[in-house]
Amino acid sequence: MTGKERILTSISHYEADRVPIDLGSSIASSINIKAYAALIDFLGYKKNNDVEFFNVISQLAKVDKNIIKDFSIDTACIYPEAIFQGDFETNNNGSSVIDEWGIKWFMPKNGHYYDMVYHPLENSTIEDLKKYKWIDGGNKERLSSMVNQIDQAIFSNNAIVLGTPVGNGIFQTGNWLEGYYDFLCDVAYNSKKAEIIMENIIKMFETVLEYGRY
Repeated sequence: MTGKERILTSISHYEADRVPIDLGSSIASSINIKAYAALIDFLGYKKNNDVEFFNVISQLAKVDKNIIKDFSIDTACIYPEAIFQGDFETNNNGSSVIDEWGIKWFMPKNGHYYDMVYHPLENSTIEDLKKYKWIDGGNKERLSSMVNQIDQAIFSNNAIVLGTPVGNGIFQTGNWLEGYYDFLCDVAYNSKKAEIIMENIIKMFETVLEYGRY
């Protein structure tokens, strides 16, 4: 079986020739870049260049094609380029950056990943939502990077996993924009505001999918 056949057989609730293996196809199934560098060193793989990031905020490594082949990985990832507002700022305390949503992320020195430290819609009102600049789902800078990934994934005969194009899902992106306390309180007590946030996130996703058709 190919990786694609193995995955499709398994998710159709039939028994494949073996259990499918996934590494690096999503944020939930990837490996920290420091752990990955140690793995490469331990296995004796030759480093042709620096280890690439799959997701810099989560500090996840892009798994090399040789690892995918040698470990019989059954998945192939397609993931859009992340967009940030400006460059990463580094000082003695650590590193920070603001993403395209206006969310600020910080990783302490010698840390393993970035955490959110500022939510652009925290303490906001419905009027504030009207002024907020919602991101463009059809941004070609983000999606153009996926073309080469698609070509490579098709010829790999592995199951293609499409990473979240922007943000982290409809509900969780709301948490990120307002902060968990504010957004969950809005869901419970101010549903109109929560609905506006999620409707705008859905519109953005619809634009991404529409762009993807072409």
